[in-house]
Amino acid sequence: MKKFLLTVIIFAMAVPSVAGVKHFGPLSVEVPKGWTASQQGSATVIKSLRSNASVTVAVNPMGEASLGEIAGRLCEQMNGHDLERDSEGDYTFLFTNHAGAGCFALLTDAEDGRYILLSASGVDSCSNNECSEIEAVIDSLEWNE
Repeated sequence: MKKFLLTVIIFAMAVPSVAGVKHFGPLSVEVPKGWTASQQGSATVIKSLRSNASVTVAVNPMGEASLGEIAGRLCEQMNGHDLERDSEGDYTFLFTNHAGAGCFALLTDAEDGRYILLSASGVDSCSNNECSEIEAVIDSLEWNE
């Protein structure tokens, strides 16, 4: 399955230390020291204890809708903007969460009647170290199903 890659302006200035690999069903992620990872319903949430930075991965059924229709609805529901489709058929958009943090969302087809929603919060206000930790979390995500 696809390894998640996020194309967003994130500074990779420092190499974060890793606390360990966590497994949530078919999803595995390397969690940096000072971060937590937990399952919350259908979502896996990886969160920094120092700030409002987080990465969330949710896997949901597509039903009869196309990935583009789902992306459009989610973008609208989240008051998002800049909805785009990339060359691989994935969708991205920007939004602001309830805490006022700038966020990035990526939707991709899991190719089994489900879609994966990855979002990263705090990308607009993170320090260089936090930004590199967000990037490291996203780069470490693996779907092992």
